[in-house]
Amino acid sequence: MTTKKSKQDDVLSIATPLLGGLSPELFMKKHWQKKPLLIRQAVPGVKPPIDRAALFELAASEDVESRRSFIQRNARDVRFLDL
Repeated sequence: MTTKKSKQDDVLSIATPLLGGLSPELFMKKHWQKKPLLIRQAVPGVKPPIDRAALFELAASEDVESRRSFIQRNARDVRFLDL
């Protein structure tokens, strides 16, 4: 007896550049809530809304509230430290 594949099954098995060449099915199986996956240029040609220099200038401005957060990890928990 053979099982008939649905259109949804076909879509889930197609590799996509947005997932680094993985199919959604394989991505969910290998990475979702298991291990990180860095995909560079997943959406080619996307430009940041402002450049780096403008971002630093904005962060240093007196009338803009900004802060740096660092992550401190240990075996039991993760803490965000605001500086």
